[in-house]
Amino acid sequence: MCIRDRIQKLRLMVAVKTPYSDDGNIDLEAFDNHCEFLIQNGVEALIIGGTTGEGHLFSWEEHLVLIAHSKTKFAGRALIVGNTGSNNTSEQVNATKKGFAIGMDLSLIHISEPTRLLSISYAVFCLKKKKNCHDSHS
Repeated sequence: MCIRDRIQKLRLMVAVKTPYSDDGNIDLEAFDNHCEFLIQNGVEALIIGGTTGEGHLFSWEEHLVLIAHSKTKFAGRALIVGNTGSNNTSEQVNATKKGFAIGMDLSLIHISEPTRLLSISYAVFCLKKKKNCHDSHS
């Protein structure tokens, strides 16, 4: 089944809270245990580094390491959505390219319109193109 078809059939996608150890580093063991719990309870896609707040505090290295770790650990069991959004367009493009290169299935990006009185942010899921998914609606 191609990625687009899997996305259309998704029933539950969640933003995963990122736990930290006492030394301030990401606690991968606690992260893995939490993701296992989510998957065992019906979650079909994991949003990594997004919408729970900590994503804005990550370095790009932390984003990409956690995305790659998640893809390696949970491939085939959950789609991996990487938060590669930024208010800096070139950083966003660069992070999104790197995220897809390391295997994320989807990207969560942000589009801001600073010309409005209140800045409006949108979340957009970008499909990674797959060669095995062909039809006129791709």
